[in-house]
Amino acid sequence: MILPALALVVAAQQSSSLSIAGQAGSAKVIQVDGRNYVEVEGFARLTNGSISFNGGEIVLTLPDVTANASAPDSPVAGFSKDL
Repeated sequence: MILPALALVVAAQQSSSLSIAGQAGSAKVIQVDGRNYVEVEGFARLTNGSISFNGGEIVLTLPDVTANASAPDSPVAGFSKDL
């Protein structure tokens, strides 16, 4: 009885991938009942983050992007400051 139910779940899923502009790689995405779900390990890898487990909870730690951001008054490379 378990196999027919498993086949139904697999048939209800559509697979695609998530890409983030400016990042190399992608993470697997499945669609179940019209909702998209991203594979956690792939998402962490894609965002240069890390995951840890705390009981039944998955903790995703993303890098601090504000530490690498330029100061508000400094121009972004490739753009000129308004005069």
